[in-house]
Amino acid sequence: LEKNNTISDDRIKLLEKLKKIRIENTLCNLKKSLIKDITLKIDNIKNYLIDPDYSDVASLILDGTIKAASPNNIIFVYESENIELNFNLKIDQIEKIFSKIDLENYKVIATNSDDWNNIKEEFNSKTRKYTYQDDEKIIAEIFKKSEEQTEKNSIETEFNDIIEYEK
Repeated sequence: LEKNNTISDDRIKLLEKLKKIRIENTLCNLKKSLIKDITLKIDNIKNYLIDPDYSDVASLILDGTIKAASPNNIIFVYESENIELNFNLKIDQIEKIFSKIDLENYKVIATNSDDWNNIKEEFNSKTRKYTYQDDEKIIAEIFKKSEEQTEKNSIETEFNDIIEYEK
């Protein structure tokens, strides 16, 4: 992924690690039959397009294509790395909206179409075994850093708004 100016290298590395784990977790328990059911439920996200709290996340979800699912994981694929990154930076918000449409037990991840083609090719070749890995620590670290940065930015903004006038 190309580095976005507002996202640290550490956070990008953590997101890449999370992406690998969640793709692995999806593929080790892949159930193609779930994609149709999940897609039908995701269609209900259209109702959130006009909700100011969820509209950006709702449109992001609807712009993606579900390529794989397991009983607890969903892989979305996007054409560009920037949209993929935007999705993965909002996983906490996406999973929150999923709980509102009866998909609360799902963990999501996005990848781009080029990476997906490589993943699919490797999976179909059956050259390796996929195993489940826990991702809770990485999620906590990614979004803890995100909250700290947001807090820091809001404090800086607050103090930057103070203007002193001299007589």
